Amino acid sequence: MKKAKNAIKVRRQSTVDSRQEKKMKNLKPKQALEKVLQGVRPLGEEKIHLTLGLGRKLVGSLFAPYDYPLRDVSAMDGFAFRFQDWKAGKTLRVTGERMAGDPAGSRLVKNQAIMTGAPVPPGADTVIPKEKIWLEGDRLHLLEKPLREDNIRFRAEGIRKGRRIDLTGESLSSRALGFLASLGVARVTVAKQPRVAVLVTGEELVAPGDKPGKNGVFESNGLMLQAALRERGLSCTVEWVGDRPKSLSLKAEAALRANDILLVTGGVSVGDRDPTRVALARAGVKQIFWRVAQKPGGPLYFGRKGNKAVFGLPGNPAAVYSCFLLYVLPLLRKLQGLPFPKPLAARLQRAYKPLGRKTHFVKARLSQGMVKVLGGQGSHLLEMMALGDGLLEVPPGKKALRKGTTLRFYRFPEVQK
Repeated sequence: MKKAKNAIKVRRQSTVDSRQEKKMKNLKPKQALEKVLQGVRPLGEEKIHLTLGLGRKLVGSLFAPYDYPLRDVSAMDGFAFRFQDWKAGKTLRVTGERMAGDPAGSRLVKNQAIMTGAPVPPGADTVIPKEKIWLEGDRLHLLEKPLREDNIRFRAEGIRKGRRIDLTGESLSSRALGFLASLGVARVTVAKQPRVAVLVTGEELVAPGDKPGKNGVFESNGLMLQAALRERGLSCTVEWVGDRPKSLSLKAEAALRANDILLVTGGVSVGDRDPTRVALARAGVKQIFWRVAQKPGGPLYFGRKGNKAVFGLPGNPAAVYSCFLLYVLPLLRKLQGLPFPKPLAARLQRAYKPLGRKTHFVKARLSQGMVKVLGGQGSHLLEMMALGDGLLEVPPGKKALRKGTTLRFYRFPEVQK
């Protein structure tokens, strides 16, 4: 009985909303994105351990705390000596060895050589590899003429202590992390990451692996959004909340207290049982826009509560990912002070007819500048999202677009070069 009361309340509220909003014009995609990004500033910065830095944007100035290399070292296993002591046919006396981790030891004197795999003793300026010598007792015979300063990595030849490191503004890659670790950097100052929560609506949803029964639908949106965020180095919480407005409202309030962005999937269409907008209004979220003149993803909702952003994403999974790529991802990057990739210019592989008065973002595959529109364009179908590598923006219209027509192509993040 309690569930029926909730349903009646949602029905009445959505009727009022639909009457008021039927007169409102749907935004164009460009206008919607402008509203999402309007007034947004980066979240600031924080200091983290280097081990947590993968994918994070480095901010502020960074200077080398040590020389690199820290000391003169041999580039290979061999014998270190003074080049001035070498003469054709002359032998040198081997007086010891220095292995990795050993101190460099005392200064090398005239006609001496030291076997080494890492530290080079003071005074030595050349190393000859083991395969280019002949050892007779402690006498070292050189089998070919050496080159002065050969096979030695000299202190600070790569980086001198105090030098500015030119990585500011870059997202830290595995290679950049290795470079900073080699300099002895332990902590870095990076742009703060937005905290994200995902609330999944839908009484009909069941987890993959469970039996769907007669009316069940496997839940994919939460997993997909979590993975999409993980691809960008971000994490999120995911919670299923059903379809009850009161429960959704309470969960939304709690999520907005702890996070910067809230993504709600499902329940944003015009149906009498779609609770999301009603629940978000109860949670104190101010609606900025609802509905965009596009397919898929037309019922997209965007609102704000203070400086927190809220997206109401459609329930169909292809629409969810399209809206994430086109609207959520640009906001996430702007909050981190990162640029977001601009669409590529791509030419149609075949003639294509626009699908009416709305902009369509169709699943497609790009190869050598030519783009092929794929099948399975329904907003509920994900197969071609998985097989494609981006969305092609097809403008509204009735006339067929010729082969070779240049359109905008939004490449999926994991395949961006």
